[in-house]
Amino acid sequence: MTDEFVGFTGTTPRPVPGRPDDPGPDAAVAYARAYERYYLAYRAMYDLGPQTPDGRTGLPAHDFPDVRLDESAAEVLRSGDDRAVVRLAYDRVFEGESRGDFTVVYFVSADHTVRAETDGRVSPGPDPIDDGVVQRC
Repeated sequence: MTDEFVGFTGTTPRPVPGRPDDPGPDAAVAYARAYERYYLAYRAMYDLGPQTPDGRTGLPAHDFPDVRLDESAAEVLRSGDDRAVVRLAYDRVFEGESRGDFTVVYFVSADHTVRAETDGRVSPGPDPIDDGVVQRC
């Protein structure tokens, strides 16, 4: 779990998608799509800022905003040796409004998830090893 979402993940649990034991091409694409939806939900909550505390627990009550990956395209850039690099290009829609096109490249192995993002639809996209942020180890 990324440190940038601390304080949100504890009060509104949304499970981290299970990383595939064998990240072959199909499994890596499915995982990258699921992880991106997870990431964007918490990113949107983080961007919205603190919410009103819940009257019963005193903890902030959060509702997940509607975040979608519209016109999404996915492709495996490299795979093999129990790892894959997956490119997602999509229109990020937040609460019904487009936030523009983005390209995200994931490095997925049995024990690492690394994510790199850039604006626009570009190919092949940012290199997750050089420009990415480790999401889970």
